Amino acid sequence: MKKNKILSLFLALMMICAVLPGCGDGSGSGTEGSNGLQAERKANNEIVAAIAEDLKSLDPHSSTTAGTREVLFNIYLYPHDTEKAKAMLAEAGYPDGFDLTITVPSNYQPHMDTAQVVAEQLRAIGVNVTIDPVEWASWLENVYSGRRYQATVVGVDASTLTARAMLERFTSTASNNFTNYSNAEYDEAFAAAIRAATDEEATAQYLRCEEILAETAANVYIQDLADLVAVRKGLSGYRFYPLYAIDLSTVAYT
Repeated sequence: MKKNKILSLFLALMMICAVLPGCGDGSGSGTEGSNGLQAERKANNEIVAAIAEDLKSLDPHSSTTAGTREVLFNIYLYPHDTEKAKAMLAEAGYPDGFDLTITVPSNYQPHMDTAQVVAEQLRAIGVNVTIDPVEWASWLENVYSGRRYQATVVGVDASTLTARAMLERFTSTASNNFTNYSNAEYDEAFAAAIRAATDEEATAQYLRCEEILAETAANVYIQDLADLVAVRKGLSGYRFYPLYAIDLSTVAYT
């Protein structure tokens, strides 16, 4: 298959899957009628725009900021559009859809739940999805290391709280680039960020990296999972970090 057809196919999947969690699936549910749905979408776009504005005040080198920006870029670039997704599938040579297997680590229930939602949305455009739940060790061996899979749902984070740690995995020579993403412009933008003499220069290049990832549909960025923590009365000093790690050294009885 030609490269442009592959990109057209992936963009079609983006059009059907790029939905804000809890904001409706484009079917008219939630707010009744087309006018109500349009109003709902307008409200969703305003929320996204407000969040994007708030992100300007965050540290652009943070891995969390980088991940959130990728989600926002996708919402802007690929609004939910079933009919356009069908047209793009036809353009890519699949007017009747195709079979797709999504390999998911079964020990992560949020990933399993997300795969179910994605599968139902893809079925609406004729893509016949099979979910293949596997053990974590199998996912690491066959998907992450072996890169033997069609699609997967998984969460990624960074080893350190930097944009470099989050974005380096998409360079064409990265050992952990398990999606096999390869883009010369991205590689150059990332290298320019590393070479940058000032934070401002580095920030501009990292932001360009994130734009490229969204524009070329490197992944379908779905959401940043909520991190809910309960702390009993009499304890203070708990601090949130943009990673799953918990640091109890600051927690003390009062």
